[in-house]
Amino acid sequence: MKKFRQHFKNHPITDAIILYAVYTALFFLTEQLNTRPAILLHSAIDDMIPFSRYAVVFYCLWFPEIAAVILYVYFKRSRDEFFRAVFLPLMLMMCSLAIYFIIPTQLNLRPETVDGNDVFAWATRVIYSVDDSRNVCPSIHVAVCYLMADIWIRNTDRKTGVLMTVLNVLISLSTLFLKQHSIIDVAVGVVYAVLFRYLFDRWLRKIAGEDAQ
Repeated sequence: MKKFRQHFKNHPITDAIILYAVYTALFFLTEQLNTRPAILLHSAIDDMIPFSRYAVVFYCLWFPEIAAVILYVYFKRSRDEFFRAVFLPLMLMMCSLAIYFIIPTQLNLRPETVDGNDVFAWATRVIYSVDDSRNVCPSIHVAVCYLMADIWIRNTDRKTGVLMTVLNVLISLSTLFLKQHSIIDVAVGVVYAVLFRYLFDRWLRKIAGEDAQ
C-alpha cells in the first residue's frame, strides 16, 4: 500500500482516471453478468412521488460534480487529501458492486414510456437505456452525494459547504422523481455512506500510523 500511495502521489491525475475508468467498466459488466433473481424493492412512499423528466437535470449534475470536487482538492489541497477524495468514493462504489452481487435488488417504478421530444425526455430515455433498474440498493448516486458534500466541506468553508449540501440533497431527490431509486435505496445509501466514511478514515489513520513507524 505504501508503494501504491507513492505511485499515486507521483501520477495523481493519470491514476485517478485509470481507476475510475476501471470502475465504470466493472459497473456495466455487473449490469450484464448479475442476472440472478433479485429482491424487488418498493415502498408506499414511492407511489406518492410523481415522475418528472425534469429531474434529469439534477441527476446528471452528479457526474460533473464529482470531477469538479476532486479537481478542486487536487489544485487546492495536499496530495494526501487528494488521495482521500479519489479513493473514498471509489472504494465505496467498488464495494457497492460486491453488494449487488451478493444481494441483487431491482425496481419496478419507471413509467412504461417517457413522452416528449424535449431534451429532458431524451436524456431520461438515454439513462434508462444504459442503466437498467437492477442493482439499486444501496444507491451509489445518493451515497456518493453524501461523500461529495463531506469532501467539499472538509476542504473549503461553511458558506459554500451549505450550497454544496443543498445541491447534493437535490441530486439525491432527483433519483426519486426520475424513478431511478426507491426511498429505500436512498435511505440505505445515506447510512451506507456514513458508515463507509467512518471505516475508511479509520483505515487511513491505521496505514498512516504504520508508515510513521
